[in-house]
Amino acid sequence: MSPECRSASLLGPQPRRRAWTTGRALASLALVLAAGVVSPAMASGHPVGATGATRASGTFANVGASIFADSSQTIPTNIPTKINFTGADFDTDLMFDPMNSALVVHTAGRYLLEGRILWANLIPIPAEGANRELLINLNGNAIAGDAQNTVDPGGFELSQDVSTIVQLNVDDVISLSAFQTTGHDATSLHSSGGMSGKTLAPQLVAEWLAP
Repeated sequence: MSPECRSASLLGPQPRRRAWTTGRALASLALVLAAGVVSPAMASGHPVGATGATRASGTFANVGASIFADSSQTIPTNIPTKINFTGADFDTDLMFDPMNSALVVHTAGRYLLEGRILWANLIPIPAEGANRELLINLNGNAIAGDAQNTVDPGGFELSQDVSTIVQLNVDDVISLSAFQTTGHDATSLHSSGGMSGKTLAPQLVAEWLAP
């Protein structure tokens, strides 16, 4: 047999063998996927990431809530005042407790908490040294806060935000409160924007991050 024939006989069948082997491997993988043994992400070699808290059934669910108030609220001077909330933009874990204007934890884990209000302009403008504070409370106790001096040019409306990351347990209660020392009543304004009319303030958000 000539060298050319030997080369053809050696090289010719190899592509067919590779194609047959690859085809059988793909068919086997399809059967495994259909049986639910591995996910497509696992088959591709990429890690499968969690999309939320693990439930008892082993499935995944996103956990969190964002609540708002649909009206303005008076904040008396020198009196810590809980912000009243009336509705939810989203609530995937039945966290909103409208009777207590709070969020109740049903899935333990580490959460990002965020609160926001919009103060009305103050008339008369308070003296230097007066403050406005916004507090996130856990079971009635402040765990995060932001304090600002109320002397701002022209006494314009002022947005105030506070956020924290904290480990929470089932039945923990999250609320938002405001405090001011101007010597006069102040107002937490209801503010909405855009064509959707979505409330921008006040808001309280809890988002589950990890167990």
